Amino acid sequence: MKRPAKKLIAMVAAMFMLFTVFFTSTSASAQPMTLHYVALGDSVTYGMSAYAPTYPYPLYYGYADMLKDTLDDYIAVDYLNAGIPGLDSSEMLGLLTSDLAYRYTLSGRNLVTINIGGNNLLTPFIEAIFSAFGVILEGDITEADFTQLIYNINMMGEEDALAAYSNLNNPSGQLATAFKAGVKSFKNDLPQIIAEVRVLAPDSMIVLNTLYNPLETDDPLYKLVDKYVRQINNFIWAIYADGGFAVADVYNGFKSYAGPYDLVAFDSDMAIASALEMEPLKVAAYVDPHPNTFGHIIIATVEFATYSSPF
Repeated sequence: MKRPAKKLIAMVAAMFMLFTVFFTSTSASAQPMTLHYVALGDSVTYGMSAYAPTYPYPLYYGYADMLKDTLDDYIAVDYLNAGIPGLDSSEMLGLLTSDLAYRYTLSGRNLVTINIGGNNLLTPFIEAIFSAFGVILEGDITEADFTQLIYNINMMGEEDALAAYSNLNNPSGQLATAFKAGVKSFKNDLPQIIAEVRVLAPDSMIVLNTLYNPLETDDPLYKLVDKYVRQINNFIWAIYADGGFAVADVYNGFKSYAGPYDLVAFDSDMAIASALEMEPLKVAAYVDPHPNTFGHIIIATVEFATYSSPF
C-alpha cells in the first residue's frame, strides 16, 4: 500500500529537526570550513531502493545523499558517493590496497562513512534461495535465472515452496556454513580496512554502520540470519574503541523502530505468493533486501547522531 507523501515529508522534517538542534547548539563563532565527505560501501551506500522524489535528484537517493544534503544546509560539503553494489568486505579491502582510483577517493577527506559486510551474508543467502528452488546461479542473477525461479515455485505449489524455503533454516546446513565463512572473512578484513582508511585519510572521522536484519521476525530464517548479523556487529563493537572509529548502530535503529512503515520490503511469504500468481514485478519487490526510503532515513538519522556524538 502506498503511503501518503506528506507522511514521508514529516519523517524527513523530524530528522532535519534533530540536525538543527545539533548545529544551533555549536559555537556561532566557529570558523567556516568545508567538510570533505566520502561514503564507502556497497549497494546500501549506493542508495539502492531509496528512490529520489523529484528531478534533479539522481534515481537513487539514499542515506549518504540525505546526510550530505542536510549537512550542506549548515556547512559546505564536498561529497562523493563511492558505493559499489555487490561489494563485500574482501573486495573493499582489495580496492583499498590495490586500486589507485579507489584509494584516491579518500584523499583529503575528513569524514568517511562505511557500510560493508552485508554481502558477506547476502550473497550466500540469495544463492541458497535460488538453489532451494532448483536454480543454480553462476555469477550475477540473470533474467533467465529469475524467470526459472518463478516457474519452479509455481510448479511446486504453495506448501512445498514454503517448506523448501523453511528448510534452509538448518544450523549445520550449507547456508549456515556459508554464513560462518562470511563472518570469518569480515573479521579478517575489517581491521585492515580501517587501517587502510586511516592511512589514506589520516585526519578523517570514520563512522562504520552496523548491519541490519532485512527479515521480519516471523520469517522462518530470521533467527538464523540474525545470529550471523549479530556476530558481525558484535565484532564491530569489540574493536571500535581500539580501531579509532565510531559506530552507527543501524541494527538497533531498525530493531527499535516502532513506526507504521516497513523499512525493508523483503517478505518471503509474499514473494512465494506472487510467484504462484506469476507476477514477476511483485516477486522482485518482495525479495529486495535493501532498505527503502524510510529505512535510509533511519540510517541517515543514526549516522548523524553518531557524527555529532561519536563516543
